[in-house]
Amino acid sequence: MANRLRVWGIVLGLTWLVMPAVAGETVESVEKKAGESFGRIKTLSAKVDVVGKMLTAGSVVNVEWDGTFIYARLDDDYMSRMDIRGLIQQDGTSVEATMNTVIMGGVMQLYADQGGKPIARRMKAEDIHSSNAAVMMRGLRKENTLKLLPDEKIDGRPVWVVESKPKDPNAGESRAVMFIAKELGLAVKVVRIGSDGKPDSTITFSDIKLGEDIKPHRFVLRIPPGVQVIDTTNE
Repeated sequence: MANRLRVWGIVLGLTWLVMPAVAGETVESVEKKAGESFGRIKTLSAKVDVVGKMLTAGSVVNVEWDGTFIYARLDDDYMSRMDIRGLIQQDGTSVEATMNTVIMGGVMQLYADQGGKPIARRMKAEDIHSSNAAVMMRGLRKENTLKLLPDEKIDGRPVWVVESKPKDPNAGESRAVMFIAKELGLAVKVVRIGSDGKPDSTITFSDIKLGEDIKPHRFVLRIPPGVQVIDTTNE
């Protein structure tokens, strides 16, 4: 189970043109503007693609998944859901896997299945799990140093580029780079880079649609009967 939880961590953890950064822009001003942009969104849907790799037990695990993401804002809260599926490849073998996550009322629910081995969890939703890039930046700042890089474009969208590096000196050169769409306040791409300077995982959001009628029942996560749910919300 520990190996499977580390694989899911790749995702949870989880063609551009370089443009000059706006003069006078700072991490703090980007956080503020991103929050304002995201705050105007009532509903959002998108296609999700995840590619990643990790070293575990002396072998390389590769994942390649795709799926969907939906978001709806409530009065003082929000609901979001991600459903992805694909392959986990290790030691020359491939296993089909799925993962479904729902965030609502400050709680993240997760159901994942790797080759017929299910995992179900309930945990506190941390700031770094937020779809709102401003909230995500606030969560990352607790244990990371954020740096603003030159603006870029992804799929024609102007994006802020924010680098996050761990404050822990033992983390080496590992870091994450977020590409935040200016008009959305959403990190449309997040790349996690290992200490060797090469990407470990990449998650991208595309085919983004706003203002759709997304019904509340779509955020209900159904756990199959007999699957034990590990609940750490009170820890």
